[in-house]
Amino acid sequence: MATEFEMHHHVKYYECDTSGHPTLAMIVAMLILASEADNKENGVGLKRAGQYGGGWVIINYEGTLAEKQPVKGEEVILGTRVRAYNRFFVIRDFWVKDLAGNYYAKVSGTFVFMNLAKRKIMTIPQEMIDTFQMDETKRLPRLEKPSLPEDQAGWAKRDYRVRYFDIDGNQHVNNAHYFEWMMDVLDGDFLRTHQVVKMQTEFAHEVRYGQTVTSTGSTPVEKEGLMVTHHQITCQGQESARATFYWQPRN
Repeated sequence: MATEFEMHHHVKYYECDTSGHPTLAMIVAMLILASEADNKENGVGLKRAGQYGGGWVIINYEGTLAEKQPVKGEEVILGTRVRAYNRFFVIRDFWVKDLAGNYYAKVSGTFVFMNLAKRKIMTIPQEMIDTFQMDETKRLPRLEKPSLPEDQAGWAKRDYRVRYFDIDGNQHVNNAHYFEWMMDVLDGDFLRTHQVVKMQTEFAHEVRYGQTVTSTGSTPVEKEGLMVTHHQITCQGQESARATFYWQPRN
């Protein structure tokens, strides 16, 4: 198993919503910050990846979040490790916890290495594989995928134009923005009174500067004691992302 990497982070005011807790989009951004710092410490950061003509791209997430979440100004610990990999895919585990070791979030994600010129998946450079310090996994574990009902009648819908500042170093929309687009179609009162405790997200096709995306989302429905919403992002007739979120009332 690869070595664990951890770093400290102070929760900023701009990472939080009106509740004083970080948004899901900002928690995801924190986790990516940890993975980038881990790669940099191993000598294969963004600059080194660029020398291979590629960059790391996330294709799915699954995760759970605790009822208690960090607050603005709190110092938290961000952590990550590589759980498994082969020549094309890497599964990373992430976590956010308080200074006493209590977990706020546990998330796993699958990464690929994309050729930034051809916009296609490429084999992971051996130099980067060597930093994992573990054997290649013959059979990768599968992360739980989001479901998407066939009947989307009555779903909320909203269009967004991709701004220059939505784009990251891979020249496409930073994946944290997808969470904002997905949740923005939900009612404000629901967002103020509920929090995500479980999520599954899948990214299919990248979105780039100047394009327009459509975000659709279902009305929250109760299932096994939690409220569930389903979401889809499309662009030019193609699905770009989908997600299922599980919610509970805020305390």
